[in-house]
Amino acid sequence: MRYSITVPVGCWHPFLPDCLASLAVQQAEVEVALLDASNDDRVKRLADQYRDLFSYRHHGPDAGQADAIATGWANTSGDVLGWLNADDFLFPDALSRVSGRFASAQAPDIVYAHSTIIDESKRTTGYQYGVEPPSERLGYGAIISQPSCFFTRAVCEEAGGLDRQLHYTMDWDLFLRIYDTGARFDFIDEPLSVILWGNETKTSSLNKRRREEISRIVGPRSAGPSPLRTLFGFGVQNVIDNAPPAINRFLRRMLMPGERAINGLAADGSVEQRVRLSLCHYEDRPFETIEVSFRSTPGIEGASVNGSECTVDLQDRTLFVRPNLPMRAGERFDLDLRFKANNRAFFENARFA
Repeated sequence: MRYSITVPVGCWHPFLPDCLASLAVQQAEVEVALLDASNDDRVKRLADQYRDLFSYRHHGPDAGQADAIATGWANTSGDVLGWLNADDFLFPDALSRVSGRFASAQAPDIVYAHSTIIDESKRTTGYQYGVEPPSERLGYGAIISQPSCFFTRAVCEEAGGLDRQLHYTMDWDLFLRIYDTGARFDFIDEPLSVILWGNETKTSSLNKRRREEISRIVGPRSAGPSPLRTLFGFGVQNVIDNAPPAINRFLRRMLMPGERAINGLAADGSVEQRVRLSLCHYEDRPFETIEVSFRSTPGIEGASVNGSECTVDLQDRTLFVRPNLPMRAGERFDLDLRFKANNRAFFENARFA
């Protein structure tokens, strides 16, 4: 099994080195296509450092992100397709986990999973909470996290391929058309990618063009919700994503209540008795500590990383977790936190230190 992964670059992003590093460490056969329309020498210099990673590389204008992604696939020969933006990166074991699903007796056509969310300072802030197991709810909104989604070239072609005219919704549109073919979907209930969620993130926008694209996609479908209902759902998510932090937390408590949790961590930050935070980094040095911040002092009972107990030090609202081994680049670290039964703390963020 071979993967074709396109990396479209519209402009330089400080997370691009992490993106390419994450592809370089995958335990799978990968053909990477770099489509760089940035005209930025920093991208070219970085690409030179990873020249052996690329099966196809182009620096120059393109017809937009969707066109770049499809061009990358057309110039590679992998059986399974996907793409990463410059501010996305994979967990080091992502493609090996996906390969296991594609190699199963009931081989799916498309495999997807959760994503861990980080901010501009690379602090983990939670998970992408809109992601759900496959169902007809795909017609109501984006329940698939694109950087954690991989699909066969055959089913992509059967569905008509990526619509090169779309700018905001080409992933949702493609997944809907794949769903309509009767394709077999498989869901991994763990994060496979790390994605930035910031003020400039495209998917946090609901501008006129994105609204038009959503209406264009939903309108012709006989099944599923009306365009108005779909736009309302995207609008609610947009309000949540773009609200100031204090209002954001209030809206999440009201609209995404605590019972909607991934690995024990709810969308509003509330924690269950056991929480798992999946982390990784591609910095050029090892870290010794994970700092976990809360909005109030948590009732912590203990912590482990990858199953091994850690030294913990709670200082007011910050928990310092120190594993027995340094946390090197290109490794996955599952931090398991245990809380007292009556704990009412809310998670804010976690970072390597």
